[in-house]
Amino acid sequence: MLGEVKGELEDTQWRRAHHIVSENQRVLQMSKCLAEHEVVSAGQLLTEGHYSLQHDYEVTCEETDFLVTTLTELPQVYGARQVGGGFGGCVLALVTEDHVQETLDRVGEAYQQQFNLTIQDIPISITGGCHRMI
Repeated sequence: MLGEVKGELEDTQWRRAHHIVSENQRVLQMSKCLAEHEVVSAGQLLTEGHYSLQHDYEVTCEETDFLVTTLTELPQVYGARQVGGGFGGCVLALVTEDHVQETLDRVGEAYQQQFNLTIQDIPISITGGCHRMI
């Protein structure tokens, strides 16, 4: 569907629209991955979403790009992406539970060296979530 109008849009407009369509597809795929406990695929979707934000929607920043790159180089990290309104904010990472502190320490040290800033970490866990939306 989006491919049908590609010739009518400027490159930037097409990339923005492509991000939205592909992000909606990733949301549906993520729901399935989480329901089936497919953490490797879920992590890949997170990282794909970040790269789409970075290259198609162009709303990431140097700091969040650095965090995602640093995180995804670690074997205990399944994936990572910027979350929030764009142009900075938070990075969500899917990490094995027994490696959370080690990951925070390593990434925090790398971030401190790169930007002379301290990250604020907020460990979270997945819960039951919404079952019905009105």
